[in-house]
Amino acid sequence: MDRIERQASVENAFDHVTYNMLFCNEIDGVFRLELMGEEAGEANYNTAGFTPLSRIFSAGMSKKTAVQVLKSLLSVWVNLDEYMIPRSELLMSLSDVYVHDESGEIRWICGLQKDPRSPIEKLRLLMAELVTIMEGNPEQNQENMHTLLNYVKGVNRENLNQCKTMADTLLLQDIAEVTNNGRIKESTG
Repeated sequence: MDRIERQASVENAFDHVTYNMLFCNEIDGVFRLELMGEEAGEANYNTAGFTPLSRIFSAGMSKKTAVQVLKSLLSVWVNLDEYMIPRSELLMSLSDVYVHDESGEIRWICGLQKDPRSPIEKLRLLMAELVTIMEGNPEQNQENMHTLLNYVKGVNRENLNQCKTMADTLLLQDIAEVTNNGRIKESTG
């Protein structure tokens, strides 16, 4: 799939600032928005060279990969803050996360429809998805995710780096430390 098309009714569409930020800027970790008809709310995300994360890891995901996904998300949160885009606009489902076929870079999609759920609620659901497909002890995976989620609830821009460190501490107990933040290098599927 090379392009994703999203359409939202005017009352549910992004505000003008968010549209302009996504349209005019290359935001690290986020697909750039290509507007087809601003009044109609039509937009494309060019995903050429990227594959949905859910397709790659449908059968199982290593702890290392799960940590890379979470660390990428936290980095994207910081990037959205810098461009005045509310974190609630980011889609946080594995089907909306993509991995570059060659470099392993992770990119996220900002949706075009308002979602009444908070970023923390969407993060909780993403973590549940990760736990479902993560390899290893399911009970321990779930316990680690809950611990991290409870910590993230109080996270602001200033201490996101601490949260990234905690992700390493909780989930990288038995594997080598991630050396390439925000990238997936191993081939697990």
